[in-house]
Amino acid sequence: MSVRATKKVCLSAVEELSKQNELSEIPHFTEEIEHFRHRLQDDEFRIAVVGEFSSGKSTFINALLGKDLLQHATTETTATLTRLVNVAASDPRCGKGTVRLRSGESICLNEMNNLREYTTTASERFNVVDDIESVELYLPVMESSHNIVIIDTPGLNGTADGHREQTVRLIQQAHACIYLLQRRGLAESDVEFLTYLSQIQKNFIFVQNFIDDLHTSEGDSLEEKLAAQTQILDEKVFVNAPHARYSTCGVSALLALAGRDDSMTTLYADSDEILTPERRKDLYARSHLDDFYKLMARTFPDDRLETIQYGDTAAALVDWMRMLSEQIVRRETQAQELYQASSDHHSIEKLERLREKTIESRERHKKQLENFILDKGRSLRASEKDIIHEELQQIAQDIRAEISKFEALPQLEEWSKNLPDILSQKINQLLIRHDMRYDQQVKAFYQLLLTRIEEYSSVRSEELDLKPLQSGKVSQTHDGFKQELKEIEKIREQTAKKKGEIERIERELASIEAAVGEQQSEIQDLERSISNCQSQISRRKARLGIRPQAVEREESYTVEESRGGILGFLWGLVVGPKKVKKYRTVTDDSEGQEWDKQMASQVNPLTREKSRLQKQLEAAKRSELRLRDESQDREDAYRRAKRRVEELEAKARAEEETLRYKQEYAAKEYLAECKRNLSAQVENYLLGEHSVEVQIMQNVSDKIELTEKDFIIWAFDRFQKAIDKKLEWIRQVKLQKYPELLKQVHSLTATKEIIAKLMKDVEAQII
Repeated sequence: MSVRATKKVCLSAVEELSKQNELSEIPHFTEEIEHFRHRLQDDEFRIAVVGEFSSGKSTFINALLGKDLLQHATTETTATLTRLVNVAASDPRCGKGTVRLRSGESICLNEMNNLREYTTTASERFNVVDDIESVELYLPVMESSHNIVIIDTPGLNGTADGHREQTVRLIQQAHACIYLLQRRGLAESDVEFLTYLSQIQKNFIFVQNFIDDLHTSEGDSLEEKLAAQTQILDEKVFVNAPHARYSTCGVSALLALAGRDDSMTTLYADSDEILTPERRKDLYARSHLDDFYKLMARTFPDDRLETIQYGDTAAALVDWMRMLSEQIVRRETQAQELYQASSDHHSIEKLERLREKTIESRERHKKQLENFILDKGRSLRASEKDIIHEELQQIAQDIRAEISKFEALPQLEEWSKNLPDILSQKINQLLIRHDMRYDQQVKAFYQLLLTRIEEYSSVRSEELDLKPLQSGKVSQTHDGFKQELKEIEKIREQTAKKKGEIERIERELASIEAAVGEQQSEIQDLERSISNCQSQISRRKARLGIRPQAVEREESYTVEESRGGILGFLWGLVVGPKKVKKYRTVTDDSEGQEWDKQMASQVNPLTREKSRLQKQLEAAKRSELRLRDESQDREDAYRRAKRRVEELEAKARAEEETLRYKQEYAAKEYLAECKRNLSAQVENYLLGEHSVEVQIMQNVSDKIELTEKDFIIWAFDRFQKAIDKKLEWIRQVKLQKYPELLKQVHSLTATKEIIAKLMKDVEAQII
């Protein structure tokens, strides 16, 4: 079956349906028919990239582009529709862009450095949501001869006005959907939304982002993660959508972007590691982005893009025509029954009874409609309560997981300052998911109510005024271990005193050493002086030589002797004593004595000087010995003090180490306590007695009650119009206007047959 034929048959069916007057009364018929006409006349193959806040959607698209062009951050900032038009690298538009304003004007972008001025809520030049209709970027994304456009949607849970409606509309108009999953994978909110999407979208690629966060050491693996997501998709999402096709893969958008964009110097903003070419290559390999490209090539081959595009449109058109047919059949059946009742013997009485029965049953049917609406409201309350409770539990679990990652109190304190904003964003996302889910449920209920009315014949919520979580200071001053700190301080004081004593001893030792040095110098000087004296003594003795020997000689001498006897005595008295000449040996030592004189004058002074110097030397040596003894005593005292200091320092280190372990343990316990308290605070805020859950459910209940009232008013009005129409038919029959009623029956039958034929023709085109 050719694509041209499929397109032609579908367009022909759309034109034929638009001519049927009976269909124009069906609500939203005109809008839907224009939607299908646009899809069939448009030659773009659109791939919508869809993801909730924190799924890494914009980072993923930046990775595909190889440049960090679109805003990505921990806050939701994308504020307009961004279209990435696939062009060849040789196209003159390549690398440029066009900004389309809601005023009808266009701005040409010759370079993309200021792209965020046109796409994010941080723009200083524009109110992007109100001023910018779309931004088109012309870049070579993939090889294809078709007009492929990748759309970065504002997001499923964007907080800017109009985001949700715009995103849903874009997904409806897209021919394929790339669905980014958060770290935890598919959540209940994803399942709810995807179940709805599976009715309007047939081609999906699910991308599990953040695979670099998988903890392989803890048993996590990409294969197991994808298998778990596949099981959820099979059992919960696509169980009633047999024509939907999907594939799964895992990537790390951040690693891929860092691997491709040379302008990114580091992987993380607070990282010190500068990315080298080898490191970029490694990061890109670990990102698994090439696996995604291969999956894209298999899923959307160039030769099947048109088949996918128009074949899926044909399938959606058949589903819509089936719904139209069901409504026409119900109207036809009612008209036929009325005509048969009226034409049976042309009984006026029978017609009157039918009229009376219709009027009588009106209040009963109205009550049934009211009960039907209220019962649906009760069911909706219960369903939303379960879903919202589960989603709030998931938020609390996610916050607990974030809190558990912190290993230091200051970082936890800093992070907790942003906790109110984080919770506010997550709650806003939950509310938007609820609104989307609620709108779809209301639409489905609307169709059910139409059917019920025909059988016996959207309200947007106010914004919740949630009080933000008041994030106080997480920690408090921890005053434990005072005694241990005092003991360590005492040890430190003792150590300081001993170190002061060591310094004093060192000064004393230095002084003693200086004195010893002086004594040694003095001893050396004295020894030199004594040596000089000895040298001079030796030289002088050498000059004097050996002391001359004394000389012996005989010499005469006269002595007086008394005269002997009495006569001699008497004679001696007269003439005196008798003189006698004698001889003796005498020693002549005059030369020796001269030598002695020379020795005494030349050598003895030096000898006395030497003796004096020797006494000084002995005194100096005694002084040196005394100083050395004193130095030894000081060195012993120094070693003792040094040893004591080492002992004290070792003791202080041991005490400090013990205290550090105690403090670390206490800090961990205290950090754990802070984490528990903060987690409990968050859980109580989300799920406690006066919590966000209570406020949301009160809001939901009020909204459902308002919807119930609106639906009851609308249903009663619609039912009354149906009753009035039925009574008008009865009146026409009673007035013998059978042709008008029969014409109505024929018209409905013809419309039913036309729809059946068109369905058959279009269904034959589905591949």
